[in-house]
Amino acid sequence: MKKELLRFVWEGFASPVTIGLGVNLLVLREAGADTTVIARLRERPSTLVPYLDGIARQLDGSCLPLEVRNYAPELLPVDVVRDLYEQVDWCGDEDVVSASDLLDRLDGPAARAHARRWLPPRRSLREAIARLEVVCDDHGDHEVADRRLLRDLHFALTYEERP
Repeated sequence: MKKELLRFVWEGFASPVTIGLGVNLLVLREAGADTTVIARLRERPSTLVPYLDGIARQLDGSCLPLEVRNYAPELLPVDVVRDLYEQVDWCGDEDVVSASDLLDRLDGPAARAHARRWLPPRRSLREAIARLEVVCDDHGDHEVADRRLLRDLHFALTYEERP
């Protein structure tokens, strides 16, 4: 792989999974497994938006990642990666993301600044934290209804760019 674009990190055996550009190829590499070709390219693309469906299909069924690193924000702006994240049929997110865990992770100004930077524009961090507190006070009874909020915050805390 000539250029790594995205890296998804989990605890365990299948980590990390990377999306990268090779010679005329868009590929997925998984530790201990064969490289999977997502698409054949005629030339280096200026954007990878047309390939999001193929990338999402390769990630379907995976658990929510603990880290999402973007090494090519010029090809994959944060909104595009967020769309990809939302498009993937993640498995077992209730085991990875809980309101109380997110509140713990949002404790402190550095974590809040990081989350605020990567939250979708439609989300207010202050309102999101207030909602998490309500969900925690209800002992998680509303977590299924608030799954979108939990995923938005999880993405905002795990995403980073390293151009």
